[in-house]
Amino acid sequence: MLEGYAFRLLCCLTAVMLVAGCGQEQQPANQKTQSSNQQNVKPIDTELRQQMKMYQEIKQQEYKQNEQLRQNEKKQLKKLQKQQEEMLKRELEFQEKVRKGGNPWSDENKEEKSSGKQQNQVQQK
Repeated sequence: MLEGYAFRLLCCLTAVMLVAGCGQEQQPANQKTQSSNQQNVKPIDTELRQQMKMYQEIKQQEYKQNEQLRQNEKKQLKKLQKQQEEMLKRELEFQEKVRKGGNPWSDENKEEKSSGKQQNQVQQK
C-alpha cells in the first residue's frame, strides 16, 4: 500500500516538473519574439508620434491663420459699416436741406436765410 502511494506521488511530481519545465523553455522564446516585436514597433511608434506632432502643429498654424483672417475681416467690416453710417448721415442731412428748400450745397445760404428769418420776425413785432 505504501509502495502504491509512493509510486503515485512520484508520478505526480514528475508530471508537475515536466509541465513546469516545458513552460520555462518556451517563455524565453516568447520573450525574445515579443522583445523583437517591441523593438520593431518602437521606431514605427516614434515616427507616428513625430508625424502626429507635425500634424498638430500644422493644424494649430492653420487655426491661428484663420483666426487672424477672421479678426481682420471683422475690423474691415466695422470700418465699412462706419463709413456707410457716415454716408447715410450726410445723405439724410442733404435730403433735409433739399426738403427745407434752398441750395443744399451752400451752408452760407442757410445761415443767411435763418438770420433773415430772425430779422423778419423782429421787424414784424
